[in-house]
Amino acid sequence: MLKLEDGFPLVVTPLVEIGLLEGDLILSATNDGNQSTDFFGGDMTTTIDTLLGEPGSDVSVQIIRLDPETGEYRQIKVVITRQQLWIEKEE
Repeated sequence: MLKLEDGFPLVVTPLVEIGLLEGDLILSATNDGNQSTDFFGGDMTTTIDTLLGEPGSDVSVQIIRLDPETGEYRQIKVVITRQQLWIEKEE
C-alpha cells in the first residue's frame, strides 16, 4: 500500500515481488513512452494513474531507500513489469 508523506508517495506495505520495500519514497516514474512524471507535491491519484498500465508493460521508478548497513539514503532505479495489483487509495 502507498500513502503520501512529506510530499512523496511512501511504500507502507512492501511490494517485494516488484522491487519496492517498506519505507521507499517514490520520486518519479517513466512509462513506456518515455514520459516522466515527478511525484513530489503531487497527489496519490497522479501516482497511481502513472503506475497503472497494461499488464506486461514496464514502468521505471526512481526511489529513495535507506541503506540499513550505512544509514545513508540511496537513489535507486527499479523497473517494474506491470501486473494485476490491488492498490488502495487513501483520501
